[in-house]
Amino acid sequence: MIVFRNSPPRENKLPINGDEAGQIFTVMRISTGYKLPRNDLRQPHKKVHFLMSDLPLIQIGRHPTSKGYRLETRLLLKESIGNVFEFFSNVHGLETLTPPWLNFKVRSMNRSMIGEGAEIEYKLRVHGIPLRWKSRIVDWDPPFRFVDEQIVGPYHWWHHEHQFVECDEGTWVTDRVDYGVPLGWLSHRLIVSRDLQQIFRFRHEKLLEQFTCGSC
Repeated sequence: MIVFRNSPPRENKLPINGDEAGQIFTVMRISTGYKLPRNDLRQPHKKVHFLMSDLPLIQIGRHPTSKGYRLETRLLLKESIGNVFEFFSNVHGLETLTPPWLNFKVRSMNRSMIGEGAEIEYKLRVHGIPLRWKSRIVDWDPPFRFVDEQIVGPYHWWHHEHQFVECDEGTWVTDRVDYGVPLGWLSHRLIVSRDLQQIFRFRHEKLLEQFTCGSC
């Protein structure tokens, strides 16, 4: 059983230091009260029962080049890097990580095994509108990293880098997504940013269920 707080998550605007100084990122503050700095991506709770405050931050802001947007987040899974990457290597695993309201289904892939050059076609429904999405794996470096890019889909562009780093506690799973949206900043602020926050929160919850419960 998973326990969530009933109060809705709030947004906080925090300045980002380093190379991205001066930019303002919209940060989902899943914790209710403590303002986390940018690099404090919280680790999941050790127990199967976890709260929303145990989930990591999802950071969304302008891309450092000022072209489009960037989403960044990471999650610690109590599992070996080999087993984590194997899960992500199953293209149908993406269906379990995607919220039901998207009606996301894998339609086809141009080869039997996923890897660099693989092209995967999906169908989904966003706010009631049926959409087609086709992506290509442009970089494949198991078990450490892979990158997929949109060929056909709702975004102007979509570049999603997945990184896996093993540590004493398990494996850090890091997502960095660079993307552009139609209709500019207004559609991003009112629709796209909120949708992505919900999608990645759902993704984190399912990953924690998959690997925490799987090791019980």
